[in-house]
Amino acid sequence: MAAQNSAGIRALLEVEQEAQRIVTAARDRRARELKKARDEAKAQIDEYQREKDLKLKKLIADGEESHQRDQQEAESKIQEDIERIRSIGNEKMDILADELIDAVLKVDPQPHKNAASSAARSA
Repeated sequence: MAAQNSAGIRALLEVEQEAQRIVTAARDRRARELKKARDEAKAQIDEYQREKDLKLKKLIADGEESHQRDQQEAESKIQEDIERIRSIGNEKMDILADELIDAVLKVDPQPHKNAASSAARSA
């Protein structure tokens, strides 16, 4: 009977050890799969971040190009306006000079309107 009990206990121990190996193998497999899934998720996140960084850099570059283009257009418009004002000034310079000379040389002294009205009241 003791031999039978000993064989039964030995069989139970062997079964328990086999079950322990199965559980350990399952845990190891699960740990490997979790690590693999984590690594794949990290790779996907990194790829997504690279794509977004590239898009951001492209948007920044496009914005800078647009800004430079707008600035050049504004500067050219300003230069055109300055040239137009200069050409008008050059065309009207003679007239302006004549009017200034006439205003300085042809003096027609008249009392100020306030002085004229106070003189009329006091008389």
